[in-house]
Amino acid sequence: MAELTIRPEEIRDALARFVEAYEPEAASKEEVGTVIECGDGIARVEACPPPWPMSCWSSRTARAASR
Repeated sequence: MAELTIRPEEIRDALARFVEAYEPEAASKEEVGTVIECGDGIARVEACPPPWPMSCWSSRTARAASR
């Protein structure tokens, strides 16, 4: 098996390109519930109807990050 080597500079450059290209306005937003608890990057959302759509997960993540 071939050895995979990644230099720290490659990771740094890839992250820098990602951050530079990020456009928060391009993300869609949808109200799916209310954050009732959050911590360690995980949020519990109340009133998120099953089956939980992907929009629910993205909203939970965005709200947890904003608190």
